[in-house]
Amino acid sequence: MLILIDSRSNIDRILKILAELDIEGTSGTLRIFPLKHASVVEIAKTLDSLYLGTATAGAAPAAGSRVGRRGKGRGSALRFIPDARTNSLIVLAGPDLLSDIEDLLKKLDIPSPENTGKINVYYLENSDAEEVAKVLASLSGRTVTPTTPAATGAAATAKGVISAELEGGVRITADKATNSLIIIASVNDYLTLVDVIKKLDIRRRQVYVEALIMEVTLDKAKDVGVEWRAAQKTENGGAAISGTNFDFTGNINDLYSAISAGNPLVFSGTGLIAGGYMGKVKLSDGTEIPAVTAILRAAETRDNINILSSPHLLTLDNKEAEIVIGENIPFITSQTRDNTNLSNTINTIERKDVGITLRLTPHIHESEFVNLEIFQESSAIKENTLLNASKVGLTTTKRSAKTSVLVRNGDTVVLGGMMKESFTTSESQVPLLGDIPLLGNLFKFKSVSRNKTNLLIFLTPYVIKEPKDLAKVSEKQQKKMDSFVKQKGEITDPPIPDLPKK
Repeated sequence: MLILIDSRSNIDRILKILAELDIEGTSGTLRIFPLKHASVVEIAKTLDSLYLGTATAGAAPAAGSRVGRRGKGRGSALRFIPDARTNSLIVLAGPDLLSDIEDLLKKLDIPSPENTGKINVYYLENSDAEEVAKVLASLSGRTVTPTTPAATGAAATAKGVISAELEGGVRITADKATNSLIIIASVNDYLTLVDVIKKLDIRRRQVYVEALIMEVTLDKAKDVGVEWRAAQKTENGGAAISGTNFDFTGNINDLYSAISAGNPLVFSGTGLIAGGYMGKVKLSDGTEIPAVTAILRAAETRDNINILSSPHLLTLDNKEAEIVIGENIPFITSQTRDNTNLSNTINTIERKDVGITLRLTPHIHESEFVNLEIFQESSAIKENTLLNASKVGLTTTKRSAKTSVLVRNGDTVVLGGMMKESFTTSESQVPLLGDIPLLGNLFKFKSVSRNKTNLLIFLTPYVIKEPKDLAKVSEKQQKKMDSFVKQKGEITDPPIPDLPKK
């Protein structure tokens, strides 16, 4: 019993409210919903948050939300009980909410999209898995390796953008054997990373570079000289011998060797060589030698162009390529004496490549230009040197260039200027006699040489975008090879003999 003491108007208002409240309560209906795809525990948490407001305690429900619709079931119980063993949801609710809950469960209990678990494997088609893993790990905030202030700012900006889209807890591992990425992430993070990976995993362009390394040499040399020998028999059976010896190629010693071989017309030397001998002198042992022998040599040589190498390189964009053409030469690094035999010298050597080295890294621009980072080195063993090679090792000459150029696809760039010049004059003569005007030329040998060398490098890059571009380059080289074979004569295989008939 409720006793009220108030004014008549207020008592009438309270009675209307009590009439609304004083009604018979309805008991809740129990129903079981088996789930096929979704986890019953996760579904129960979602429904609790939605209908009972357990996840948003203290927050006002939005207008028209399901929490606000609980008024329909006033006086009835509402509970969600998950059964993990059968993956079923036990619902205790009023009849007015059961249809609403059933419709919602049908929309939530659907199969998950593929590759949306916590552990996923993504197979790459074009890129390297280890390189892509480093990029993704850096973007996800797990690894940051700044190099320069500019690069640090760019990396921080990219990291901030991707981190704003990732929920966190991302782990990426590269499998080199299968060229795949193992990604541990939530569904949303995985879908975000897959979109980034697809943009990175594209077919990279290649660059085919035709190179020509040419040495333009302007060598001029002049050799002019006379050698003579004379022998005169003395009264006591001996002989007096005199003459000059300037040790040039094709001198009197070579003439004597040709005479002893029975053919004086064949002996070494270049240019004009005029010689002769007359008379004979017999020595006491019976040996006969020419009485007078003279030889004149006048030669001039010139050298022009020498193509050192013509390599062709094919490499990926932003990947370094290198070609080495030369010999692996041993160089003495140290010498020691054998403790048991002091006369025995033990040499420690180190082998180095001597020849031509071409190293380049292409960077393709979207404007059909190619940036080439070039390093070229040409080394050779110096033949004429005053140092003893057996004691101090070999002497080498080296010319190198390191530069970066920008060239259009298909155009040729020329690098040069590595010039070397030398001028040498040598004169050998008989003292006093060689100073006599005109007549002194019979007693001297003069050699003048001038060497001027310029190294030129020709580079022509071709951007390979599609397989058909590479096929065109291969066809071009095949035509060159066929033309070379025709010039040098056709190469034919030996005929195959017929098999014996049975």
